[in-house]
Amino acid sequence: MGDGLRRLARYGNAKSQTVRLLDTAGDTACKEAGLRPTKIRQCGEWLLFRHYHTKGQTKLRAANFCCTHLICGFCAIRRGARMMARYLERFTLARGKKPFLQPYLVTLTVRNGDDLRERLDHLDKSLTRLHKRRHGKRSRSLLTAVQGAVWSYEVTYTEGKGWHPHVHAVWLAADLPDQYALRAEWEEITGDSFMCDVRPIAPEQAEKEEEAVIDPYAKGFAEVFKYAMKAAELPPKVALDAYTVLRGRRLVRSFGEFYGVPEPANDDLADDIPEEELPYIDLLWRYAGEGRYEHAKTVDRTCEHGQGRSDDVVL
Repeated sequence: MGDGLRRLARYGNAKSQTVRLLDTAGDTACKEAGLRPTKIRQCGEWLLFRHYHTKGQTKLRAANFCCTHLICGFCAIRRGARMMARYLERFTLARGKKPFLQPYLVTLTVRNGDDLRERLDHLDKSLTRLHKRRHGKRSRSLLTAVQGAVWSYEVTYTEGKGWHPHVHAVWLAADLPDQYALRAEWEEITGDSFMCDVRPIAPEQAEKEEEAVIDPYAKGFAEVFKYAMKAAELPPKVALDAYTVLRGRRLVRSFGEFYGVPEPANDDLADDIPEEELPYIDLLWRYAGEGRYEHAKTVDRTCEHGQGRSDDVVL
């Protein structure tokens, strides 16, 4: 349950930050922005973990999700984890067919501005122009060598400098894209921005022999599937204004080898459960306030192994 305890600490911290944001903003302002503050406050009040001791795995079996990942830190973490797992799976399949493909982490930015909607539209249109160059018959774009990409939008805010929208992407290519050539191409497209960053995603190795790495490329991919915005770190009014702009936008997109990976449904934020019948223990935790979870109940299902699986959630 060691991994589960670390996750509990992270979930508890995210939930407490979200509650503080709602309390500071006030229910009236939240409702005017289109939020349901009561449902968001109840999010993550209980978590049901399923521990498979024969495999050394602990899965989040169920929880009460508010499905407002742009504001709720807990749902943002869960949605990011689900997205990352699906794209890592697709990456493995792509490399199985084309082992020469390597993953590269690419960051593209546009100049800061006070109008978030205008800056996001500018970034979106510039990306569309860049990606269309893949299909040009006489194109000299770097994108012609990229066989797959997945990218996500992120926005940050600084008082005095305004909004800083940018994109984190994983590109699949045989060779390292030339960062300086990309900067020149990006400045030509945007007209006001040239800042780009390209770096290889190196497989991560376990520090100790007894430690297992879930996926050696997970750390690199995680940069793409983190928070679209860290609402709890923004002034309440700024966070609510950003929510109204980001709500309804497609914030994760892809092409080529990554195209067609389905996004998780709003209520599909729990972990995948092993299909094979395994002995397990259900562990129920309830939120105790101030970022802490307390253990509430244990149901030992190990003795039922071989008698048919039970997916009943005991609360």
